[in-house]
Amino acid sequence: MKTVLKGFGLVSLLVVFFCSHANSKMIRVPADSSTIQKGISGAVNGDTVFVASGTDNESIDSNGKAILVRGENGGDF
Repeated sequence: MKTVLKGFGLVSLLVVFFCSHANSKMIRVPADSSTIQKGISGAVNGDTVFVASGTDNESIDSNGKAILVRGENGGDF
């Protein structure tokens, strides 16, 4: 019985994880948003902001959101 409950807990966790990311969106700078900060401001938890190479350096604030900010070549900020 304990094994069944452990398996159910893991499945439940995976369902919650995938459902929470199913609605996430990608915001591309500068294609979708003119600045990195504007992209972050328009993002919600779970979203990813992709920044094109050569985009101007700027100070950014995640505003406490659980988002990813990544360079288009794979680097994190």
